[in-house]
Amino acid sequence: MAKKYSVRLLMAGSILASVAIPTIANAIDFNITGFVRQEIAVSVTDDATIVNRSDNMYNFNGRVMPGFGGLDANGDPIDDLTTSSGRFSYQANPGNFGGCGPVGVGNFCDTNGDGLNDDPRATGLTADNDFNLFNTRAELEIQAKISESLAAYMRIRAYFDGTSTFADENQQVEKHFLTDSGFGDNRGNLLEVQNNDAMIDIPSLYADINFGNSWFRVGQQQIAWGEALFFRVFDVANGLDLRRHLFFDVGAEEYADERVASPGVRASYTFSNGWEVDAFVQMFSPTLYPNTNTPYNVILDGFTVGNSKFGKGFDDAENSLNFGARVIMPDVLAKDLTLSVMAVNRRNPDGVFRWDEGGGRFMNMNPADGLGINGKTGAVVMGANPFCNLNSLIGGTATQSDAESSCGHSFELDGTGTNSYQDWWQQASAARFDPVQGAATSIGELSGSNQLAVPNGIGKKADGKFDFVKEAEITAGTQTEIMTIDAAEMAAVTACTATSSCTPATGANRKMRGMKVVSGFFTGFGPLRGHISREYKRENILGASFNYIITADQTSIFDQLIVRGEMSYTIDKTFTDISASTLFTKSDEILASVILEKYQSVFDAIPATYFVFEWMHRTDTDLGGRMLSGYSRGQDLIFEDEDGSPEGVSSADYFVFAFQQPFPNLIWRADFALLADVRGGIFFQPGVRYKPSSEWQFDIYANIAADVGGKNDDLLESFDNMDEVFARVSYYF
Repeated sequence: MAKKYSVRLLMAGSILASVAIPTIANAIDFNITGFVRQEIAVSVTDDATIVNRSDNMYNFNGRVMPGFGGLDANGDPIDDLTTSSGRFSYQANPGNFGGCGPVGVGNFCDTNGDGLNDDPRATGLTADNDFNLFNTRAELEIQAKISESLAAYMRIRAYFDGTSTFADENQQVEKHFLTDSGFGDNRGNLLEVQNNDAMIDIPSLYADINFGNSWFRVGQQQIAWGEALFFRVFDVANGLDLRRHLFFDVGAEEYADERVASPGVRASYTFSNGWEVDAFVQMFSPTLYPNTNTPYNVILDGFTVGNSKFGKGFDDAENSLNFGARVIMPDVLAKDLTLSVMAVNRRNPDGVFRWDEGGGRFMNMNPADGLGINGKTGAVVMGANPFCNLNSLIGGTATQSDAESSCGHSFELDGTGTNSYQDWWQQASAARFDPVQGAATSIGELSGSNQLAVPNGIGKKADGKFDFVKEAEITAGTQTEIMTIDAAEMAAVTACTATSSCTPATGANRKMRGMKVVSGFFTGFGPLRGHISREYKRENILGASFNYIITADQTSIFDQLIVRGEMSYTIDKTFTDISASTLFTKSDEILASVILEKYQSVFDAIPATYFVFEWMHRTDTDLGGRMLSGYSRGQDLIFEDEDGSPEGVSSADYFVFAFQQPFPNLIWRADFALLADVRGGIFFQPGVRYKPSSEWQFDIYANIAADVGGKNDDLLESFDNMDEVFARVSYYF
């Protein structure tokens, strides 16, 4: 009876729907539009980057990297040509890819002693690909006006990345759109499906409801509060999806394609005096970075970003909610002056990075190196984890029974990982990390690694973080063994670790200790891949802004000049520590910007020009969210800096100048945008748009970054190897 009743109910519902839906649809005003676009970006630079495996000259790209042989009188490192990556591992098993042996004739990787890597398993990692983009996009927009009070909107986006079609077969691009951790494990957005080279998502799916002075938007949506080019001060509701074109799209589009949408409810109420309250509740969605070995990658290839083993990564943040509200007050103190204030409580979508446990991921260690313990199963196996092996080069005891808690570490043996102390220093510098304290932290902080910390002169400072410490200072020539310190030093480090009273070593002693230890790891094992994870901390953001329109004589350049100002204050914000410590850096951060906008007629024969000038000040991070304490004030950390660590800078300032110049009939438009870091970096984006009809549009732009300062002291040098010309051909329907 129950089944028959259900069938009858379904049949009745279907008959009712077949009658009602066409009637309702006839009453709805639909508007369907869309476009198909081909996007092409061609690289115009030969500059190499160390971010991707194929361009990293400091890694296994046809070179055998020598070990560390101390510092010379100028404090510069000396190469030790008798050692190289994996020397000890090579001696134990010459057939192991992890080892190269001594540099010179007889080297497993360099059979003829010419300094080049002859191992066929290590060659072929270089790639030559002129295309940064060769992608096809299609978007469909459906607008439905149901009544005067109710409307709905949906936007569907399909995107195919064809860049790999033209790539060198050695480029080894593993994935463009799949994420390491996300919704359903690999989806960057809740309403997204994808594979390696294609994705389909729904960035907008919402209903707008109006009741008098009240307005509601319910569903998948972007929330854009900020109004600046390149800068985000008030624009804090959503993270960014940077997988397609990083932030290199047309600047005037203000992150419209990058801002991550998420399900939520936004509500607004306008009072009789014009004041407005705008509030939202929205599901958390993370910022999505380009994947490794893709043209716009910004995360070092020698490191794998995964979900935290401690449950504080994406899984911890998934299904959490962000909240925010702002009050807009027009004409509150003067005519044409609008003030606003905001308060937001959110999970920071950019996340913070930290060393993660690597136990159980050392499954490719040589069986000849002894018994180990599988960190996942607890089983005793051959060569499971070099940091638990009984015959490990760096220790290990027969009493270790739980690799998950006693033998874990942040690294695994991997031929495509970081290869040498030179590679370590250059990659850390590029990422604005501290290579010295980062090495000490990766050894001393992870569970099970404490057995390695003391023998390498690493102690815990008063703030709980690890570093190479004064109690274990060494001088050139007094220590020949890389991996050990004498008994007195070990006793001192043990004492300071127990009392947390250590102070870091300074000068050449600290630099040499760090380089000796880092080189020792690579000499012992060969290339190592680091494991880090991302956590999403909750934070409170307060902000205030103003918007003022200047009224002057019509002949004055100041007439109708729009002056905007935005400032945000994040209370006790959590940042990625420059050593990637699990003890994150915390500080109050202030962002401030001033924006000037104006339409100004320059020539009578053409329409007015739109001008924008902006300034931004940041107290703790650069535009990419990296700590300013990781900047090195123009010094080369591997050679010029005395202690091998960045000195940091106190603040960051950026300027933007942009204009748009339409021509008669609005068929042509010239664009120009310039972003300048006051420390010496400049980014140009000139472009032209040609729209001969309502159906067709052609765009061509250039993205050029130039570093005119020192090394690792400004933002734009991180992108000066991505110079390109990109074009878009769009057909609208």
